[in-house]
Amino acid sequence: MITGVESYPAITQLTGYFRSRLRMNQLKGLLSMDLIDQISEIIRTHDEDSRIIFSRAFPDGGTGLLFGRLERAASNQVYEGGSMSSRYGIWANTVRDNLVDALADIDNGSSDASKKITRCINSLSAFAEIQRLFDTTD
Repeated sequence: MITGVESYPAITQLTGYFRSRLRMNQLKGLLSMDLIDQISEIIRTHDEDSRIIFSRAFPDGGTGLLFGRLERAASNQVYEGGSMSSRYGIWANTVRDNLVDALADIDNGSSDASKKITRCINSLSAFAEIQRLFDTTD
């Protein structure tokens, strides 16, 4: 007489698999919630208009290679490279550094500020267009 699932080794193995997947997904859920909390904290900290907050996450970007850094990050995303996030972070710092430089130009009365701001805006627009290529929700 069969009393339970234990009598069927294949079913027992399958339920063990699903239990381990459930435990893994529960762990991922906990990690995701922790990550979401960290993201919320970062956003709260940076939602500021009275001062510039510099990222400590990646090396400073500098003001050169704005589009080159974006292209390297996007290429890394295409090939699912492990350094994709850091490349985008460095590109973001490069955008920031260009904007900081533009602010200094404004303070100094330089006409280069408008060009730097325009390049930053265009770089952000290019980033959005690149991400649209990866969007699978269409």
